[in-house]
Amino acid sequence: MSTDLVTLSADTKVAEAIGVVLEADVGGLPVVDEDEVLIGMATKSALLGASRSPHAWTIAVAEIMAPVVSMLPRDATLANAAAVMAMDGTHRVAVVSEDGRLEGIVSSLDLMAEMARAEGYPVPGVRRPHDVEPVPA
Repeated sequence: MSTDLVTLSADTKVAEAIGVVLEADVGGLPVVDEDEVLIGMATKSALLGASRSPHAWTIAVAEIMAPVVSMLPRDATLANAAAVMAMDGTHRVAVVSEDGRLEGIVSSLDLMAEMARAEGYPVPGVRRPHDVEPVPA
C-alpha cells in the first residue's frame, strides 16, 4: 500500500492536474476535500480526455473525476483488495479510515509485487521499468 500520496482537490484545474499526474507517474490520483476525506478519483484517461477542450485551464477536476471510488478499511487484506479490483474493474483501491479520510492506495502493481514475494522472488520494492538501470554488457 502506498501511503506517501499525492492528491488533488476538487477545484484543481484539469491542465494543472495533468502535470501532477505526469510528475507522479501514476494512472490516477485521489481527490480529497479539505479534511482529507476521499471524494473521487481523477484518472489519467479522464484528464487527458478533458485536456482536448480549449477550456482545460478552467475545467475543475470535480467535473471529470469518478465520484464513486473503490474503498476498503485499513484492516482489509490484499485478497479483499484483489477481489474489489476484479469486481469493479479498477487498478487501484483506496484505503480509508472509519471517517472516510484517505490513508493509502493499494494498486494492482502492489498486488503483483506481493504475489511475487510470497513465491520467493526478490522484490525489495516496486520499481517501474524506467527506474531500472541498464545491465552492463
